[in-house]
Amino acid sequence: MTDCKYNSGRKVPIIINEYENLAHINPDCFFICLIYSGTAIIVLNGERCYIGTNTIICLNKNDHLHVLSTNNLIAKSISFTPEFINVNLNYDTILAENYLDLCRKHHYPSFDLFYWRNIIYNGIMPLNMEIFEILPSFFEESIKQVKDQPDKKWSCRARANIITLIEKVSFFNKEMLNDNRDVKPLVRNVLDYIQLNLYSELSSEKLCNLFSTNRSTLSNEFKNVIGTTITNYVMGTKLELVKYALAFTELSMNEIAVKYGFRNIAYFSKMFKAKELISPLKYRQRMKAGRKTIIDFTMPP
Repeated sequence: MTDCKYNSGRKVPIIINEYENLAHINPDCFFICLIYSGTAIIVLNGERCYIGTNTIICLNKNDHLHVLSTNNLIAKSISFTPEFINVNLNYDTILAENYLDLCRKHHYPSFDLFYWRNIIYNGIMPLNMEIFEILPSFFEESIKQVKDQPDKKWSCRARANIITLIEKVSFFNKEMLNDNRDVKPLVRNVLDYIQLNLYSELSSEKLCNLFSTNRSTLSNEFKNVIGTTITNYVMGTKLELVKYALAFTELSMNEIAVKYGFRNIAYFSKMFKAKELISPLKYRQRMKAGRKTIIDFTMPP
């Protein structure tokens, strides 16, 4: 738990560790750890594993990790309970059979990243350099907000960053697990680039230059696989992240617009309403109202 310096006695269910050595993981939390450099040999759920530089570890509270040795390990971690995302969430809810229905209704995030297990993925995911270059920024910003608490909305920013981090890692994890051989390399490369550069310029012209193709080939191949245009895909991906920020934070509309790469609040509102058929403010109000019970469990900022 982290003390909130703005509310005396308030404990926020998130813990950061800028000097993670994997020796004392909180057993009651989701644990996400980024290995910046160095190595470790661990036993995870009875299986001996080697961990190297540019690796991310995602564990649930039932996972058991024991460190055998480390060598020049530099890592940072974030531990949090489901209640940090929203006070109506808990482990039983997340593991319930109807959780997907609740996700559709309340836009709860998926926590599959912490539970998927098979012969390819056991909670440990090596990252290529392109992915590793972008993920630290989400770690650093989340850690900064929790550590510095620059204003009363620090937990909102940390929450939005952590959800985005989970969504991005989940995207690449699914790609690794599914190994979509039917997806042409051009489309896969473009999808990866979009995920890694979502808030920068992503015009067809730029993508064509980057991947040495022409507009017709790029547009046709992308639409055949994804079912929509690149422009619609980029906007839809942005707005899905925006919806988390609206549903689970008290960040201002202007801050959300800037954070998710919209040129101004008017354009943000226009694009959101065009897709969701409702204004961002009314969407936030609808999500909050939908989660209310007899007692008002609204998450404080």
